[in-house]
Amino acid sequence: MLIVRRRAGLTRMLGLLALAPPAAVYLMIPSSRINSHNSHTNQRRSDAAWPMFRGNAQRSGLSNCPRLAGKVAWRAKLDAPVTGSPAVTTSGIVLCTTSEGGLVAISARDGTRLWVRHIGGDGYSSPAAVGGRVYVGGGAQLWCLSAASGRVRWRFRSNGSIETSPALVPGKVVFFGSDGGYVYAVGAITGRMIWKRRLRGRLSSSPALDTDGQVFIGRADGSLVILTADDGAIVASLPLMPTFWASEGIFSTPAVCGRNVVVGTFGGDVIAVSRIRHAVAWRTHLDARLDRSPIAASCAVDGHGHVLVGSADHRIYSLNSNTGAVIWRFDAGSAIASSAAVSRRGYLAVGTDGGNVLCLATENGGSLWSLRTGGRVYSSPALSGGEAFVGSEDGYLYCLK
Repeated sequence: MLIVRRRAGLTRMLGLLALAPPAAVYLMIPSSRINSHNSHTNQRRSDAAWPMFRGNAQRSGLSNCPRLAGKVAWRAKLDAPVTGSPAVTTSGIVLCTTSEGGLVAISARDGTRLWVRHIGGDGYSSPAAVGGRVYVGGGAQLWCLSAASGRVRWRFRSNGSIETSPALVPGKVVFFGSDGGYVYAVGAITGRMIWKRRLRGRLSSSPALDTDGQVFIGRADGSLVILTADDGAIVASLPLMPTFWASEGIFSTPAVCGRNVVVGTFGGDVIAVSRIRHAVAWRTHLDARLDRSPIAASCAVDGHGHVLVGSADHRIYSLNSNTGAVIWRFDAGSAIASSAAVSRRGYLAVGTDGGNVLCLATENGGSLWSLRTGGRVYSSPALSGGEAFVGSEDGYLYCLK
């Protein structure tokens, strides 16, 4: 499976141990309880939504979430390590995946478990939830379920395991990649394939979309591939890494940043590629405590000229989005595979291999607060409605205010 090979790469990069998923657990909550939940959440804040991995299809990781105090509002036990990153619906349902192949729905209001559906896989495909539907990879299938009840709407079988996180054009198209080296576009309502495109080598990052009809995805050979969203035609394939490092690939998911798309590499570079010229705009090699500083996390883009990313060298960096120059760096004390979520209110939240959730000021990297969990935090925080939701290897989903 892709996640086995990806996990092996992360183990070499970060010194992590692969997870051995325990037995599956099933639970369904009566519809009366779901209806009660909905009655309490139908007036949530207008900024209360984080519909997919990195918050949007551009994968910017950007939110309007107000400042947080770093206090635990609740934590929900999920019976297995939380390997995926949460999605949050406008109706107040938090959805996340676990290492035993479970998709879990939790009330954002109080942490009540609403339902669990076993979908298979290792839980590294993070869900996307729009229009009352949830889309997520499990095993070799893309699942579409009701966000309210967990009822299966449809399933689409791909040519290999799906460990990438879907990107959505709401009500229209779902884009995702598979272990077999294909990128797919599937109808969001029908589940019927619109197109598929075979790429050379396996895929190792999730797709990002821009507003000009382009799809960006990283490959295990160290290339960034650009396709057209309407028919999957390959526009460009750009080798971003030296051949002697390329076997480790690009784990980072690309993020749209103005006229560019930014992505991290195993070799420790953050690279900006022009979305118009399809050429490298700038490249910054991050300082490292290692011979190389692998970047597994995805970049966040704050809309104020900063690109923010964590690295295996234990540091979080802020780069100038126009030039790639380092603005500040923060020593987190342990490796970082979690992708930062950033707020327009001037802060970021990110998890660490040391089990902490950190909050930093985006202007200067100053520490605002730190919360320790009981396990490593690979899950990327979701910022929604004045709260941050993040999972940990300790098997809990945390809600922070």
